[in-house]
Amino acid sequence: MTDANRLWRVSMPPFITHHMNTLAKEALGAATTHDPRWASVTARDPSADGTFLYSVRTTGVYCRPSCAARLARPENVRFHTTCQDAANAGFRPCKRCKPDRPSLAEEHAATITESCRLIEGASKTLSLEYLARRAGLSTFHFHRVFQAMVGPMRRETRTIWNKVTEEYGRRAAVRGLAAGEVVEELQYL
Repeated sequence: MTDANRLWRVSMPPFITHHMNTLAKEALGAATTHDPRWASVTARDPSADGTFLYSVRTTGVYCRPSCAARLARPENVRFHTTCQDAANAGFRPCKRCKPDRPSLAEEHAATITESCRLIEGASKTLSLEYLARRAGLSTFHFHRVFQAMVGPMRRETRTIWNKVTEEYGRRAAVRGLAAGEVVEELQYL
């Protein structure tokens, strides 16, 4: 550092340097808020996942645009195109949204696809509990994810699901439940 620079820094009053830092932060924040990607981050838009990532300087973390973590201040946010970009910039993946792994929707789609193939290829009826255990989910959550992925019971889905519910119906008959109660119980698994 030259003598002139050293003198300039020494002679600046603290309130002026603070004001200059504030202006720089405001400029960074304005640049971020005008970026269209920031709108996706504030809206936590899941359709923006996979198109970009954002990192937060103060936490050292990078996230998906749909991450449910507390929203960062715009002046601390930077945008990245890949996980590798963010990691090279010195950020680690968020432990909440896990941007370095497949999204939850992709994981659920793979799980349900595997379960449907297992049901179709089975020679005997598979229980809901077995399928859920195999998928690594609770029975209730597996049923809910299955319904969300497959949708309302269509004819082709109904044949797959009938194999699952047949076993459940047999167990319900043993417990003395009527047919309507079985349907009601299946609905709220």
